[in-house]
Amino acid sequence: MKNDKIKNLLDQIATNDTDSADVTFCDIMNDKIQDALDVQRIKVASQMFVDLEESSISPANGSVKRLNVELDSSHSKILSKYSIKGSVKDGLTGSKKDIFKFLTSKDYGLEPEEVKGLYPELFK
Repeated sequence: MKNDKIKNLLDQIATNDTDSADVTFCDIMNDKIQDALDVQRIKVASQMFVDLEESSISPANGSVKRLNVELDSSHSKILSKYSIKGSVKDGLTGSKKDIFKFLTSKDYGLEPEEVKGLYPELFK
């Protein structure tokens, strides 16, 4: 089908049928855009399921005070988004699950296995 559209486009250009060539060209480009979007949708969907499977590591219930975590000023500004408190000086305070969510987020960037190794107190 795509080859037919390209052949039609070339024929339309050869016969100087610019109006039809314009429409055919737009159809071809829309098909290419749709194909690229479909590929990206599949990538995003497959990554979502991988993330869900990888998150089988989960912290214990309860909260923790002053978890010694390396923070910088940019982290301090976004902690409320995760319902936790903290500072460079005092560490993190909040529920173990919220702290785990922050540490494994794109904002902090640790893998669940790394969190388990570095902060075992979140799993007790």
